Amino acid sequence: MNAAIRNAATFLALTLGIACASAPENQPEQDALQLEVEATLDQMKAKDPSLQDVLASSAGYAVFPKIGEGAFIAGVTSGVGIVYDAAGNPMGNVEMRGGSIGAQIGGQSYSQVIIFQTQAALTDFQRDDFEFSTDASATALDMGASARLSFESGVAVIVDNENGLMAEASLDGQKYDYQSI
Repeated sequence: MNAAIRNAATFLALTLGIACASAPENQPEQDALQLEVEATLDQMKAKDPSLQDVLASSAGYAVFPKIGEGAFIAGVTSGVGIVYDAAGNPMGNVEMRGGSIGAQIGGQSYSQVIIFQTQAALTDFQRDDFEFSTDASATALDMGASARLSFESGVAVIVDNENGLMAEASLDGQKYDYQSI
């Protein structure tokens, strides 16, 4: 098998795998997602202890333990997470889907926390039509990252654990579908 065919097959497998992430359909799947989310939050708080204070003072937050992204000119992004209220109680599950087009190639995975500064921002997120546009920015997690957060329309994003290699100059967007639990 030549390299071009092998690379295309690898990309297709990655793309299909990313596109298939979906919210838990039964209690064992929900429990597994909850454990992943808790482990992700513990790791993020260990890297930046001030994250705990930011989450505690927020209206709520969504945690995605793993978001996968793959692209060759056109790209897909997908992940599943849990949304929490200000007290840290789970409110619902959320699926993230995204697409992009432009000069891009590769694949990567990362964890993401979306922090809602206000109740209005959290309520907007819970609507089925919530989308991030290409002008949204994320803060990479490290010591002190929480102090550098930039809230846009009451929302800030922290990203951690990038694995893989992705080169891109693209236009993209992310759509979030919320479901109460």
